[in-house]
Order: sequence, then C-alpha cells, then structure tokens
Amino acid sequence: MTLVRAIALLPPGSARATVVGDGPERADLAEEVRRLGVEGAVDLVGEREDVADLLAAADVFALPTLSEGLPMSVLEAMAAGLPVVAAAAGGVPELVEDGQTGILVPPGRPDALAAALGRLAADPALRRRLGGAGRRRAEAHFDIEACRRAHVDLYRELLAARGVRGGRARRRLPAASAPRRREGVA
Repeated sequence: MTLVRAIALLPPGSARATVVGDGPERADLAEEVRRLGVEGAVDLVGEREDVADLLAAADVFALPTLSEGLPMSVLEAMAAGLPVVAAAAGGVPELVEDGQTGILVPPGRPDALAAALGRLAADPALRRRLGGAGRRRAEAHFDIEACRRAHVDLYRELLAARGVRGGRARRRLPAASAPRRREGVA
C-alpha cells in the first residue's frame, strides 16, 4: 500500500510504478489503486517470468516493505544497476547503503517514499551514481564467487584457530566416536 500511496502523492504523470508479484493483498492493493485514482500510474502485473526485462526497463527500484529478511529482489535490482529506494526494515539496510547505493526511508511512510522517488525522478545523475555504486556493491559483496571466497576464508580462519594449516593438523584433534553396534542387536 505504501508504494501506491506514495505514487498518489507525486505530481500526476511524474512517476509510473509496475508492481510485480502476487499474494493475498492483491485485491486490497487493486482497490487502493482505484480509490486513489492512480490507475494510469500503477500497473499490477502479477507474477512474471521476465523480471530481468522489467528491471532493465526501470529507472528506479522500490521496496517499501514493513518487514523483510534479506531481499533477493533488492540484490537483483542492484546488480541491474538500479538505484534502490527501500524501507529501512529487516535486512534491507545491510544491502542498501543510504545515500551511497540507494535511499532508505522509514517503513510505512508514503510521504518519505514519495520524496525519495521524486528526488530520483528529478535527478538522472543521482540515479546513475547510486545505481552504479549499487551494482559495484552487489558484485563485490553478494556475487556467488565473492560469497564462496568469504566462506573459504572463514573456514581457513577457523581451522587456523584450531591449529590446522595447509590441510594438516599441527595437533591432533579428537576423533568423533560413533556408537558401536554389536552383531544381532538392533
């Protein structure tokens, strides 16, 4: 609802939102679009297989969530080079660096979301700067190869702390013991 309400606060014709996804709140969202008279500015497109194409056609990505873990949709948008406007909820601030890769707004605040969207709509250079920084952040910190390297480094650090270096133990680690089974006894 926050995105629809934010779009209604912007000057007519200054923004268009494509809402991707489906769920139990879709009917309420469609009713809010009608109630606010923003049918021409908000498209509810449901589940889509062409999300990459939709991201490529967008200028900004918005996630005005009230509660979120670590949203893959934000990472996908960042990797696509889009500036992100998102609610500072859950794990979102771990992905979006406010003022660096996007703009964080308080959850449930259509006025703050509208202000951030309006700012980006009016400033193509800011969109490019935030989008480029977001892409670099996604590639550096959330790319599968970067994650693999970070895990390997963590394992090496943990093994080194236990005295294991280069695949060989400097001290003997205790062997795991399994319960012994006697023949004929279950």
